[in-house]
Amino acid sequence: MRRRLPSEPEQLIEQLASWIDWRHSNSKDRLLLTSAPTSIPRILERWMPGAVWRLAWLNNGAAILYGLAPGRSPAKCFVLKHDVVNPQAEGVFERQADGTWRLLEGHSLQPDGSQLLEAA
Repeated sequence: MRRRLPSEPEQLIEQLASWIDWRHSNSKDRLLLTSAPTSIPRILERWMPGAVWRLAWLNNGAAILYGLAPGRSPAKCFVLKHDVVNPQAEGVFERQADGTWRLLEGHSLQPDGSQLLEAA
């Protein structure tokens, strides 16, 4: 692992924070805070060069590492989720005008609450 430097693009950090808020907006496990990791595995840096990374801390004690890298167009972003339960999930998302996100391809990293709403 290599120590991260605080030179991440502010726009990408804001987009990732927005995506994390959207992802956990209706979750039964409330999002407590996000923090920048001090280091990440080299394989993730090689796989997603230029990505920004944040740890999302939930009230159930889980910490999930999310990474976001810009896609081919300004509205599209590639998101990676990495945690001990589901070691890897990814998707390409597009940011909507209303501030929500839409999955374009990849694993379903839809908001936790959307599965609860569909089951009801």
